[in-house]
Amino acid sequence: MRRRTVPLGGMLAALLLLAPAPVLAEPLWLYSWSGSSTFVASDDGVSGNVSLIPVAAGPFSGSVDDALAVQLQTAGLPDAVFTNQPYTLKMQLTDMTSATSQDLTFAGTLSGTLNNLTTAFANQTATAAFGGNHYTVTVGGFVPPPEPGKLGSVVADVIATGNSPPVSNVPEPTGLVLAGLGLSVLGAQRWMMRRRNRGVAVAHG
Repeated sequence: MRRRTVPLGGMLAALLLLAPAPVLAEPLWLYSWSGSSTFVASDDGVSGNVSLIPVAAGPFSGSVDDALAVQLQTAGLPDAVFTNQPYTLKMQLTDMTSATSQDLTFAGTLSGTLNNLTTAFANQTATAAFGGNHYTVTVGGFVPPPEPGKLGSVVADVIATGNSPPVSNVPEPTGLVLAGLGLSVLGAQRWMMRRRNRGVAVAHG
């Protein structure tokens, strides 16, 4: 009776399919915001203003929701009018693994009255790919200052995805076991081939 043998390549391929995929490291990053000016004035330029207080924070690992960008503080008459008064926010995003930075800029406007403000952004989302990682930043979360002396805020969501090398180059236990199994299969097949060849040589002798 002929014995069936499983090709070594097929067995090793099956073992490799069972091996876990390498885990990419999450990006490690921090940020610092700044404004085009320290405050935004009302339409008449004198009856009220909104101060922009930039924020820096981090480090963070991976994605973050509601990252504080700037705080807002009002001063002046409650009915001071703002009609699409422009301001610009700039986020300096730093990838800590590569020690590189990139700036993302967002153009916004303030409207309403000092005690009832709204904001809008011409470009809510910006992306950056650097340091082997990809970042998507979306601004727009807005809490108006409830009254003079109380702070409002603008927040941003940051999606950080990594293309960095695996967290560790040390083989995982599962990988070591699979490597051992592969060597065992290789040794077993070689032993079987030698035994079969000897049997053939004896039969012909």
